[in-house]
Amino acid sequence: MVTVVEDIELLLRRLDKLINELELLRTLPDERLRLSLAHRRALGRLIKLCIEVVFHLARHLLILKDPSHTQGDYMVIASKMGELGILPSLLSEYLRRLALLREKIIKHPEDIDYNDIHPFLHTYLKGIKEFRQIVAGYITTEEKREGDERESETEQA
Repeated sequence: MVTVVEDIELLLRRLDKLINELELLRTLPDERLRLSLAHRRALGRLIKLCIEVVFHLARHLLILKDPSHTQGDYMVIASKMGELGILPSLLSEYLRRLALLREKIIKHPEDIDYNDIHPFLHTYLKGIKEFRQIVAGYITTEEKREGDERESETEQA
């Protein structure tokens, strides 16, 4: 059985791969992003995958912080992350904007344009990297807590 920590570690590795891929694509000249529908659609798919991994991780953090928060759409998750102090308000706002971008990618992929992609690659990707660091910090804390609980159980036995 996979633990929450193991699942988060797997998701972090997946997020790292997506971030690396998006970083490479960020180097495309702006005119290629403006003109090429194929490039915009490919980037849209990568961005969508990245956003989904971010929110999967966010849901795990919410559950670790408060197990009653197992439901909710992406906007609810983004708000709860800020309300519970898991994320700074700016990152919580970034998550809300990412939720809206994901919805646009899913419902209207033909409408994805340079004005959607550029901010993601040059602003939100930085926020996702910061989010990744916060998640990694929670993992370290959770692993320590689990280790302390196992030691306590061993001492009691």
